[in-house]
Amino acid sequence: QDGAEAISKIENDRPDIIVMDQNLTRRSFDQIISRVYDDPKTRTIQIIVVGTTAISADFQDHIAANLLQIVPIEQNPEPFVAALY
Repeated sequence: QDGAEAISKIENDRPDIIVMDQNLTRRSFDQIISRVYDDPKTRTIQIIVVGTTAISADFQDHIAANLLQIVPIEQNPEPFVAALY
């Protein structure tokens, strides 16, 4: 699925948690993060991003508030599974 579709689903479904790949089309993952955290209705949704790219310093507050986690892509799935709990 692409980033534009992800934004639509987030706004309509309001999930408790979002797990997404950093490599999306039509919207970048940081555009999605910004959109979620700029909206008072969705800003408390926890987001887990799976990927290899560093996250912008703009999102450090969300990382500190435990609303955003970055899980590096590795062959070992344990960090990803741990982030879900």
